[in-house]
Amino acid sequence: ERMAALIHADLRRIVRKKGFWILQIFLFLFQAVDVIRALGENNETVVRISQSSFNGIYLLLTTIFVYLSVFGDDIRSNVPPSIIGLGMTKGKFLRAEILDCALLMGIFYTLILGARAFLFNYMEISISARQMRLLIVYGVLTAIRGLCCIAAAVLAQHVLGSSAVGILVLVVTTILLGNILRGLQTLYHIGVYDYLPDGLVEGTSNAVSAGN
Repeated sequence: ERMAALIHADLRRIVRKKGFWILQIFLFLFQAVDVIRALGENNETVVRISQSSFNGIYLLLTTIFVYLSVFGDDIRSNVPPSIIGLGMTKGKFLRAEILDCALLMGIFYTLILGARAFLFNYMEISISARQMRLLIVYGVLTAIRGLCCIAAAVLAQHVLGSSAVGILVLVVTTILLGNILRGLQTLYHIGVYDYLPDGLVEGTSNAVSAGN
């Protein structure tokens, strides 16, 4: 009950923030630009542009917002010791925070996918139902990848006691690490990329696209 109450209170606090709605508006405008760029392109290119955005700038912005909203306030306000002192163990507290992050990533990517579907319809870009389903699968996988990146940031934060380090880890894992590992795999034929979240998202998406 305490975990559920903490998650509920956290989500209410975060959704009421102006920053949450400002980010939603920004992401919608960014998507509108994205879809306009895709006008006149074939359906495969439209889907590829969407996937690139989902796994790029959208992932970086949403993970940073979620991480700071859930964990950044804790460092500034010293909330964890207070809650643990009231009878909640550190493990339960961290599980509640990670569930917060999972729910927020789910909310963000549901809204992103909904906005993308609306824009496709409004701008009369007729991708097939199957391609839309594949895009939804990719969005879900990307949100899970974002949760992995947040978990890495939280680990760094707890080890070093700095949310700035956590943000650095997010930037590296969401934007830089995948490209570095892909380059190393191409050069040295070592499967470092395929078995980390970036490669798993790409490999699973390709498998689903192929009908598996």
